[in-house]
Amino acid sequence: MLNYFILLAMLFTFNGIILLNEETLILICFVTFSWLFSKNVGLSLKIDLDKRNAKIKDSLETSLDEITTVLGKTIDTKQKFWNLFYNFTRLSKHYLKFTYSVTNWFSKHQVKSTQAIFPKQLQFIHRVEDRILKLLVLIIIKKLKNITLLKAFYSIKLKNPHFLCLHSVNIRQCIKFIKLS
Repeated sequence: MLNYFILLAMLFTFNGIILLNEETLILICFVTFSWLFSKNVGLSLKIDLDKRNAKIKDSLETSLDEITTVLGKTIDTKQKFWNLFYNFTRLSKHYLKFTYSVTNWFSKHQVKSTQAIFPKQLQFIHRVEDRILKLLVLIIIKKLKNITLLKAFYSIKLKNPHFLCLHSVNIRQCIKFIKLS
C-alpha cells in the first residue's frame, strides 16, 4: 500500500497538482510517520489501551460498588437513628405515664394511710389534752392553796397591815355576797 501511495504522490507532483514545498513535505512525512507508527506499534498500543480501559472499568465498578455499599450503610444508619429517636420518644411517653401512675398511686396511698392514722392521732391528742387539763387544774389548785395559806400566814401570824386590810375587805365582800344570794 505504501508503494501505491508513493506512486500516486509522484504522479500528482509531476503533473503540478501538488506543489512540493516545505509544508507539503512535512505533511507527507507526518502522515507517513503516523501510518508506519500505527502499523508497527498500533497493535501493542491497542492492547495497552485495552488493558488500561479494563483497569479503569474495574476501578469504576469497584468504586461504584463501594459507594453503593457505603450509601446503603448510611441509609441503614440513618434509619436506625430515626428508629432510636422514635423509640426514645415512645420511651419518654411511657415514662411520663408511669410517673403519673406512680404519683397518683402514691398520693392515694398517702391519703388512705393519713385517713387511717389521723383518727388515732386525734384520739391520742384528745387524751393528752384531757390529762394536761387535769394536771393544770391540780397545779392551779395546789398553787391557790399555797397562796391562801401564805396569805393567812402573813395576815394572821405576821400581822402585816396590808394583808390585814385585804382580809377585812374580803370578809365584807363575802358578807355582801351572802346577803345578796
